[in-house]
Amino acid sequence: MVLEILISFAAGILLGLSIAAPPGPVNALIATHVVTKTKWWAGTFVGSGAMTADAIFLVITFSIGTAVHPAAGALMVIYGLGACVMFFFAHKASKAWERPSVEETQETKLTHSYLTGLAVAMTNPYQILWWLTAGLAFIQSVGIVIVAGFFTGIVIWIISFPFALDYARKRIEKAYKAILLFALATLVVLGVWLVAQVVILAIG
Repeated sequence: MVLEILISFAAGILLGLSIAAPPGPVNALIATHVVTKTKWWAGTFVGSGAMTADAIFLVITFSIGTAVHPAAGALMVIYGLGACVMFFFAHKASKAWERPSVEETQETKLTHSYLTGLAVAMTNPYQILWWLTAGLAFIQSVGIVIVAGFFTGIVIWIISFPFALDYARKRIEKAYKAILLFALATLVVLGVWLVAQVVILAIG
């Protein structure tokens, strides 16, 4: 019994890491906040906001009970809104390309980082559609232990990833722009891809 619980918990952690770790808008914003704020845990607060969105989607999908297949018009709105959010944060990140001096750097507002993560996750088409489809199947087929492991895996990532980025930023001179470039490229590419999806749906 105990072994089964541990295996289920470990499986949940691996699932959480597999979802949280790949490049995407949340990790791009985590990277941006790590290199532009005075505290590395600003990135963790971005991740916390995104994790809150996952918890909200979990409750919604659990309440729905059946898989949802949005109509083309609804998908266009979801993709279009997501693209706007990606481009907006890419524009904001681009303003930090020239690294500010210590004197010019403003103190971190962790609530801003948290709300940024929440906003981008709540409007991220990938996250929305995953929870309405695969996420719903996940909820229906697993127990509370795997769900707990799932969120534990996300917590591990949103703490370790910002810390690793901050460690690199402080010890490698060119890491600042390399990390910021990763964030910008990710947001722009995702934004362009989402616009392409809107066009495909419109002409299809």
